[in-house]
Order: sequence, then C-alpha cells, then structure tokens
Amino acid sequence: MKRTNIQINTNSSQFFKSFKVWLFLVLVVMTELANAQAWRVEGNQLLRDGNPAFLSGVNYLPSKHWLTILRNWNSDVVERDMQSLQSIGVRGIRFFPLWSMVQPQPDKLDPVVLDNLDKLLEIANRHGIQFQITPLTGFMSGGMYYPKWATGNIFKDEKMIKAEEFYMEEMAKRFGSNPNVQAFDLGNESNVMIGANKFDVTPSEVAKWMSRISAAFKKGAPNALFTVSSGTGLDRYYTNETLAKNSDFMVVHPYIYWHGTLQQDPWIGQRTLYDSNYMIEWTSMMGKPVMVQENGASEEWLPGPDIPNFLNINMLSNWAEGAVGFLWWSSHDIDQNFKIPRDIFMLDRSHYTYKEGRFSDLEYTEGLFDIENHPKPAAIEFKRSSELVEKLGQGWTDLLPVCYILVPEKHDDFPETMLQLINPFTLAKQAHYDVKMCYENTSIPVDATAVVIAGFKLSEAGKKSVSRYLTNGGTVYQSEIQDFANEQIQISPTSQELENPDFLIMKRAGGMTLEGKVKVNAKLNIHKITNAPEGQMILAKPDVFTRVPVDKGTYYFFSGNLENSLRHTYNPWDFDNSNLIYSTFRPADAIDISSKLVELFHKKKGDSEILVLINHTNTKQETEIYSTKAISLQVQQSGRQVGEGFRIPISVEPFEVVILNLKHI
Repeated sequence: MKRTNIQINTNSSQFFKSFKVWLFLVLVVMTELANAQAWRVEGNQLLRDGNPAFLSGVNYLPSKHWLTILRNWNSDVVERDMQSLQSIGVRGIRFFPLWSMVQPQPDKLDPVVLDNLDKLLEIANRHGIQFQITPLTGFMSGGMYYPKWATGNIFKDEKMIKAEEFYMEEMAKRFGSNPNVQAFDLGNESNVMIGANKFDVTPSEVAKWMSRISAAFKKGAPNALFTVSSGTGLDRYYTNETLAKNSDFMVVHPYIYWHGTLQQDPWIGQRTLYDSNYMIEWTSMMGKPVMVQENGASEEWLPGPDIPNFLNINMLSNWAEGAVGFLWWSSHDIDQNFKIPRDIFMLDRSHYTYKEGRFSDLEYTEGLFDIENHPKPAAIEFKRSSELVEKLGQGWTDLLPVCYILVPEKHDDFPETMLQLINPFTLAKQAHYDVKMCYENTSIPVDATAVVIAGFKLSEAGKKSVSRYLTNGGTVYQSEIQDFANEQIQISPTSQELENPDFLIMKRAGGMTLEGKVKVNAKLNIHKITNAPEGQMILAKPDVFTRVPVDKGTYYFFSGNLENSLRHTYNPWDFDNSNLIYSTFRPADAIDISSKLVELFHKKKGDSEILVLINHTNTKQETEIYSTKAISLQVQQSGRQVGEGFRIPISVEPFEVVILNLKHI
C-alpha cells in the first residue's frame, strides 16, 4: 500500500505540471484568437467582435509634455486627458512613440519608454478607448525624429533596414496581442521622409522596403491589423497599389490646405468639402476598408468659429461615403511654453523653427481641448457628430445611381491628378450620384450607372474597357477629347473661347421639347459640333453637347473643356449650374433633390431606408425632394414629419446634416 501511494503522488505531480503547461498554451492561443477576433477586416468592412464598426477618434497629443510624455511620465495628465476624451465620445486614439525615444541603439529598445506606453494603454483601456500605434515615427509636425545612430538612407541601407525590422518585430511582439490595440500604422506619414531628406531611392526600392518592414511586423504579430499612412496625398513612391499590398486597411489624411483645394474654393466651397470624400473613393479602388486617419483645420486656414462646422460636415459625410473611421487632428492644443528637447530630433533635417524649440505656429491650436482640458467648441460638435454616427451604425447599402470617375492611366503625379479630377467628382456629387472612381485600364464595375471621362484621351487599354462597357449597354460621358462615335459626331477643327457662357437645353421628353439654360461660370474653350444624329442634341446655341447610341449603350459628348475650365476658376459655384449636364445622364427614377449644394445619400439597412442631406454652404437651402413613387419623410433626430407625396419641400440650415426616415406609401 505504501509503495502504491508514492506512485499515485508522483503521477499526480506530473499530471499537474502537464496540466499547467497545457492550460498556459490554451490561454496563449485564446488570447491570440480573442485579439484577432476583436478587430479584423472583411471585404471593405472593419469588424469589431464580428460586427461592422466605425472608429470615431482623435490623434492624441497629451495636454502636457507633448509626445515626450513617454519619457516624462505623468499618469495624472494622461488620466485627465482620457477622461476628457471619453466624455465627448472618443472611441479610439492614434499615438506616436517617437523613433528617437524608443530605439536608442540599433538592437535595443528603451524599456522605460515601453513601460510607460503600457501604462498609457492601460489608462486608455479603462476609459473604453482603443489604440492605434505608429512605431516608426521618424517624421512628426515638421521635425525629423531619428535616433542618433540612424545616419544612412532608411529606405535602402541594409544596416538601417535590419535595425528597423528588429524595431517593428519587437514592438509587434510586445503590443500586438494587447486587446486594446485596434491596429498599428507603420509610422506617421513616413513617405515625407523621402523628399525631406532628399534620399536617393526609387519607387521599386521603397516598395521593397515597405514589404520588408510590414513582414517584420507580421512576424511579430500575425493577427494584428497593420496599415501604412502617407502624407496628405499619395505620391509615386506611396501609391494605392504599394500601400494596399502592405496594409490590412487603407488610411487617408485629407487636409484641404496641403491638397491645394483651399486654393480653388474657400473652406465652405464645394471642392474643399468634397476633398475627404474624393480621398476615400480614391483609396477604395483597392477594395479594402478606408479610414480617415487624420483630418483637421488650423485657424490659419479658416476662422476658429467655423471649425466645428467643418468637423461636423466632414465626419458625417465621410461616414456616409463609406469610411470605417474618422480621427480628428488633434486631441489637445500644444502648450506654447513647451520646448522640443534637442536630443530627440535632427536639427539639420527639421523645420526651421525647431532651432528655437518651437513648432510652426499652425500646430499649437488644432486640438479639441486646450492644455487645461477645457473643451473647445469643436469638442462639443465632435460629441454630437460621433453620437449620431454611433446611433446610425454601419452596414448600410447605398441606393443612389453610381457614377464612376475614370482615372487616367498616367496618374503618378497624385496632386496634379487630384486637382484635375476633383472637378468632375464635385459635379457628379452636385448631380446627386453615388460617386466612385475607377482606373481606366480596369474593367468597369458592374454597379456602374454611368462613367465620366473628363478632359483626357483614353489609353488603348482604357478604350477596350470602356468599349466593352458601352457594348453591354453602359452610359458614358466624355468631355473635350472624343474617343467614341467619331463617325456619328463631327466637330469643327477651330476652337472658340466663351466667357461665362449660357447654353440652351434642348431635351426631348414625351414628344415635347423642354427648354432651359445651363450657365458655366468659367472661360470655356469649345469646338462646335457640326454634325450629330438628328434629335439627339441636348445643348444648343452653340451646339456643344450631344448623345448617340453605341451598340447597346449611350455615349454623351461635350465638346468643351468644362471640368478643366472650372478648375481654373475660383469658387464658381453660386452662379454655375453645369452640374445639370451630369444630370442629363442620371436615371430619372432615382430619388433626387433640387439643390446642388446639398449632398444627398439614399441608404438602406434591413427594412429601414434613410436619406442623408448635408448642406455644404453657410446659407439656408430651400430644396425639394423628388420621387417617382409616393413616399413619406420624417426627421430621425426630432421625429418631425416632413411630408409625403412625390415632391416634398424641406429647408436645410447652414452646415446642417439632416437624417430622414423614408417610408414608401
């Protein structure tokens, strides 16, 4: 008996040891699975716990110590900051561990800085706030934050790349399984470091570098979401394709000042307020979710009292456009007395003000809160807007007819391409399409109602793609340069310059000719149409716009430089209604509104249908909602009945966003 008891105890001890090992492995696997399931990507949706999610948040600049909070730790400061952010509905923050502070040696990370980042994450978690981490932040707010040892070309010097791979893998191992980390961004606007440092590097070398860095991260945290942010616009190094290959979801930084749209319209203009929508659709061409990772406004760009309205319109319009998140720049103002420590940035590669320990003036007052955590008016607006977005939720299907703006084959110069295409994008928005974008040398998507080719000649691949679309019954509009129906439509070889021309609409409907006027508030160059099929001319006096059948489809041709002429006209919209040209090929059975200055969305989820009306102006818009079938409308926010029938009038206040519940009668 005694010998038997000893044997039982020995087996029990081994059993419990094995059980502990087994339990530990199970817990590790369950932790990894829980984190992987918390945030993931499915198609063009960002999912949290399996449900479509929208991340409303900010880019976090601590109210004290700026980003050096990781070195000069103060838990009370962070606690107050997170309380303030939670109070206005912030659900996520993006944060920037400066490269120079985190990696003091090529093969060593600072343990104190990392411990403090752990503490920051824990405090954010207690306030229900998710985290985006940007480990390789070597550029920030005009300064270069490289470690002292980082003296080579970070994009192609092998020793540098190996050190960066080590850094990314270690950060991924440490934080990648943290359930409070929503995602990682390679580094803040890392493409800025190419031009700012005059690095001798090619686009293919940058693509290879990005692939290695993202692979190093995924090696350390295979299940964590990863993305790569670019500066305010993409470029020939950071293209849609390169970013998509290395990102689980796409991110955009649509600043109206840096994009140049603020030079075309005031901030309350059309192109400025569709700037972020354009960026969302540009990156959506990759078929992945798109997050507005940065958007904001300095008081140097627009009056301070207008910033809340700018925030409101952008957040709601971006949500309706299909973005999966909206992060404002930034959470807090920067203390005017803060001096940037000289040991963390490279003086010779930073903005000239850095030698005085200061940022550019525009950086100091972009927060939702001041340095004492007092909410500014924009913070109050953020709370209202984020609550509405949260109430509406994700998972809506868009019902408006889809207009694709075709992108030229040669589009490496992203800023130039954007300024060229933002005009047809805006006109299509004013005609109340669901506006999307498509590369000319890819197949036209099956959801296309119409395709716009604005002022450029198609490549051979583009012609084949559009020809297939026309053959199958598609609708195509082209301006200035004619690629189709050359036998049916002839134009004069000489051009004519017209200043702010009026065109008479000649449109056949039900055996009658309807007449009206289209005014283009710009200097227009046209080639008069000398021959076209009888009865197909849409604009007359002079003849500039016609349509012809091409196989099963319809081809519309405008023989002037409409979109390019508007590009070179500052804020033409009050006296321009050339959006009516785009309206001619919009289906008549779709719900529409009369005001071109009010953005329209028509959405459905389950048995619910809504209209979203967004006033892109600082004046009240008296508009009318048209439907070929009788409907009734109710304001979702207040429950007020708007009316019912086929034509329903409604007033939309300046900058107002109105959500209407729609019922079919």
